[in-house]
Amino acid sequence: MQDLYKVKEVLAYLLNFELIFFSSIFATIVFLVGLFTTGEHHVLKAQLLGVLFFDSGKDDLDYYKGATIVSDLLSAVSYFYTLRKEKGTATRPPAS
Repeated sequence: MQDLYKVKEVLAYLLNFELIFFSSIFATIVFLVGLFTTGEHHVLKAQLLGVLFFDSGKDDLDYYKGATIVSDLLSAVSYFYTLRKEKGTATRPPAS
């Protein structure tokens, strides 16, 4: 009975994850289609760089913001690599 509860819990988690993931993918595709059909994709690169690395009040680079974004990205990549590595070793049978 306990195993059945765990299976239901994992299944519910996976269904929620899939719902969030696929709705995000759909929203991204709709956004990109709208962006390219209106012709505003030419300005996108400058706006993204402005949001990510420039201070909102000035026209100079905000190096602390850029360093924070880079370190966050490295942390996320490291986290997901560790999860993948742990999952890979957990599913392998022990060497005999």
